[in-house]
Amino acid sequence: MRADDDEFLWQVMDAAGLEHWQAPVAEVLNRFLGIDAWCESDFADDGIDWLIARTKLLTRPVTDECFVRLLLSAPLLSWSVARGGKRWNVMVQSLDEFLAGVTPFEYGGDVMVWQDAGGPFPSLDVLRAWLLQQAKDVREIQGAG
Repeated sequence: MRADDDEFLWQVMDAAGLEHWQAPVAEVLNRFLGIDAWCESDFADDGIDWLIARTKLLTRPVTDECFVRLLLSAPLLSWSVARGGKRWNVMVQSLDEFLAGVTPFEYGGDVMVWQDAGGPFPSLDVLRAWLLQQAKDVREIQGAG
């Protein structure tokens, strides 16, 4: 994420009462960082711009369940990657870590990138549970401070 983009996203999320979602959202977006270089797709409306536009439409109060549903419907999360027959697990590592420095211009036939209606691996349900737990943890820390 570009610094000006993420700052604007955080402002939009704060206005919607979603400040406790900043760290989980940043983590997910950072794990997908660079996916646009691997795909023949225009990502202007798939990632952070998409999330900003949708978040601006939310009305208060926004429940965590509502926001996680919105986040998981982001087109960015429909991309999957495999390398050497092993599928990238977004819960374990970032795309950059998974591809270990291989660039789109260097890879051979061992890297596959595709859109998957089922969402990222291992599953949207696993990612949903992880995101909700992260937001809950942040909210508890904020409440304790």
